[in-house]
Amino acid sequence: LNLGEGDLASQFHLEGCEVTGILHEEDGEDVALMERVMARLPGVSVIRGERAGGPRAGGGEAGEEGSVAALLACHGECESSGPFDVVVWSYDLRGVCDEEGFVAIVEEVFERCIEGKKGVMVVGCVSFEHEEDRLKYEGREEDKKRALVFDKIKGALIQRRLRVQYTQLYPCAGLYKIKRR
Repeated sequence: LNLGEGDLASQFHLEGCEVTGILHEEDGEDVALMERVMARLPGVSVIRGERAGGPRAGGGEAGEEGSVAALLACHGECESSGPFDVVVWSYDLRGVCDEEGFVAIVEEVFERCIEGKKGVMVVGCVSFEHEEDRLKYEGREEDKKRALVFDKIKGALIQRRLRVQYTQLYPCAGLYKIKRR
């Protein structure tokens, strides 16, 4: 989800994975970006999505009504291309800083895009393992105030019968690996 320039997708593509990426329309630059990505990664399927509000890569407003729907605006095309074994989402959740928003997005992705019990969702985003780590962070104030906190999300995911593993990758970035039980 959120193909961007295709940097992360290229790693999966090089390993021989069948890759479908969602390229969100932004400021009229989507056609040129799509051409660059398709030239760089021949064989990668690209679905065009719309940004109808909700979180944006690199920032944006969180908690907007319908943000899950906006992020998955292209789910019809996604469903016809899928379901998928793995869904990878990188930094698109920066603005979703409460557990309810995060869990709602995860549940919707599992419901609409991921096949069976073996499917997995991998989310890389601005995140801290504990609230005290977030409060001590001395980097960009925007990252600090808009970050997810694993301790706040873990219980909500477990209640919904999802297993979650978390790895802190950088001082303000973490990786969530989420599966069904």
